[in-house]
Amino acid sequence: MKEVIAVTDKVKAALASSSGYREKGEIGPYKIFGVRQGSGQYVVPLRYQPMMATDGDWKRLAYDWFQKPEWLDVPLIFLRTGEPAPKAAPPFTGLEDVPEKRLFPSECHVKDAVGNEEVRFETDCPGRPHLVKVSYHPKWRVEGADRIYLVSPAFMLVYPTTTHVRLVFGNRWPDYAGWVATGVGIAWLLAEGLVLLSRKRYSRPL
Repeated sequence: MKEVIAVTDKVKAALASSSGYREKGEIGPYKIFGVRQGSGQYVVPLRYQPMMATDGDWKRLAYDWFQKPEWLDVPLIFLRTGEPAPKAAPPFTGLEDVPEKRLFPSECHVKDAVGNEEVRFETDCPGRPHLVKVSYHPKWRVEGADRIYLVSPAFMLVYPTTTHVRLVFGNRWPDYAGWVATGVGIAWLLAEGLVLLSRKRYSRPL
């Protein structure tokens, strides 16, 4: 993460007094701070194997996970109903346990680029999970990986199948189908209204 946007005076003062941030600008009520120690990368390969969480309120679990510093190196994958689980990811049993840190054996090199509603990256570690530090949304789709997983705290995780991966934000066929259905419904209502008006006009006594 490269920047942090602060709104409240309390957060602004805390960031301004911290050596880990520097003020970059101000727009209306917002102040933008740069992260001094950040890598500047939006896509990073995971150091440890993530764990799978299938039960409970994922938002609450993500919040609780974020409060546990010892867990931050082990992201939680929040599987949706019917979504296939990654083969190597162990099941999550609870934050009360000490996380099982399964270290990946080799280093990875990633080069990323972020554009308008697009994230692209190159990696020399296909098959290894890569964290995309962009908020998850169902409208994101991926090329170069089978699917996008929702991962703690609310980011995206992909398992590249090639060295080049591209994520694009955009509408899918259900969105277009919904628009078509809405248009058909509006057209039907207008047609019914015109028919009723015509009937009233011709039913008036001479």
